[in-house]
Amino acid sequence: MHIDPVAGKKIGQIDFPTTNMTSVAFGGPNLDILYATSAEHFLSKEDLAAQPDAGALFEVTNIGVKGLAAGFNYKGPI
Repeated sequence: MHIDPVAGKKIGQIDFPTTNMTSVAFGGPNLDILYATSAEHFLSKEDLAAQPDAGALFEVTNIGVKGLAAGFNYKGPI
């Protein structure tokens, strides 16, 4: 979910085909690829059958945002 840090309102969302998402990180040469991991742990057999992508790594491109380089000194909203 993408939240506007000033207004505190939802401005976007990316849906994945599994319910057990674990982490996200930006990568790629321009830090414009979002990588998201998921887990199959703690899902029932029925959930696993309904979510064959559980446990996968997802790559999301063309989302119009970029991550920040390592070492960026965050000082709060501008």
